[in-house]
Amino acid sequence: MEASTRDADGAADGTPPANPFERLASAYLVQEPIRSDAARSVRDVVADVVRDRSVDDPSALTGIDGVYTAALFLDESSHDPTLTWYLEVDRSVAEKDSTGTSGAQHLRTQSPLYDAGIDEFLASSDRPRAIGGPLSSEDVFTHAWHPERPRGSVAVADRDEPVVPSASSDDPSVEVALVEARVKPGVASWFVEWLATRSHGSSGGWIERSTTGWEEAIIRAEGMYTETIFLDRTADGVRLLQFMEADSFERVFEAYTNTWNPMARGTAFAMKRLLDRPERILERPLPAENELLVHAVGSNRPRTWRVRREASMRSCRDT
Repeated sequence: MEASTRDADGAADGTPPANPFERLASAYLVQEPIRSDAARSVRDVVADVVRDRSVDDPSALTGIDGVYTAALFLDESSHDPTLTWYLEVDRSVAEKDSTGTSGAQHLRTQSPLYDAGIDEFLASSDRPRAIGGPLSSEDVFTHAWHPERPRGSVAVADRDEPVVPSASSDDPSVEVALVEARVKPGVASWFVEWLATRSHGSSGGWIERSTTGWEEAIIRAEGMYTETIFLDRTADGVRLLQFMEADSFERVFEAYTNTWNPMARGTAFAMKRLLDRPERILERPLPAENELLVHAVGSNRPRTWRVRREASMRSCRDT
C-alpha cells in the first residue's frame, strides 16, 4: 500500500504519527453569554447568514483559516443564555493558539455572523471564554473521528432537533449534540483531572496500539463521525463537555450498550462512578439544553487514516 494516497492525513515526509486519531486536528469551545431576550434574534441572524451561498465552509462561517468542523449551539436553560462554538481546527492552528483565546477574538472580528449583528445581542463585551486547544492540552480529554465521516456542507438545524440535513441527496443526514455532565466533587474530580494529564503521555507502545484498535472498532460500530470530550474547570467544580456528530444517536447508543468492546465497557463503568448524573451521557434521549443552530464541515477535514496506522504497527513489529 502507498501511504502517499492519503488525503490530509499524514506528514509530508511519510512519518506515521504515534496516534492514528489525534494528530492533524484539535478542537476547542468558545462560549459567549447573550442577553436573555436575544435567542430568537440570534436564530434569525444565523439563518440569514447561512442562506448566503458564499458561506460555504467552516472557515467562511467562522472567519478563521484552518477550521475543519464548526458548530454553534444556543443554551437557554438558565437565566444566562449562552452561545457555544465548537471548532475543530488544523493542528498547526491550535499550536499557535494554545488557549483558544485568539480564535475566540477572531470570531468577533472576522465571522460574518458577527458582521450581521450577533454582537449586538452579547451580554458582555468581555473576552469570550475558550476551552480546549492543542492536543497536548489537558482540556482536550479525547478527540477522534470516523475514517469515512462526511465532508463539505453547511446547514441550519431544525428547531429543537439535532438532525442536520445533508448537503446533497448522496450524503446522509447527521445528528449533532453538545452534552454537559458534571464530575462528582472530591476524589472523583481529582481522578478525572489526573487521568486527563495521563491521556497525552502515551509512548506509542502496545497499550496505545491496543486501545486505538478498540477505539476504531467502536467508532465504526456506532457510526460516530466525530467525538470530542473537553474537561472544563469552573468555580462550581469539574465538568465534561462532549461534542458528538453521528450517523444516528440511536445507532450510537445501541452499539455502545451492546458491545463487548473493552474501551466502551471501561468508559461506561468509569462514568457511572465518576459523574454526578451519568445518564446524561449514557442514556437516551440526550439532554436538549444545547440547541444546535448551524453545523459546517470542510471538504478537506481529516478522516482516512488506516494506511498510516498499518504502517505504524508494522514499524513497531520490525523494531
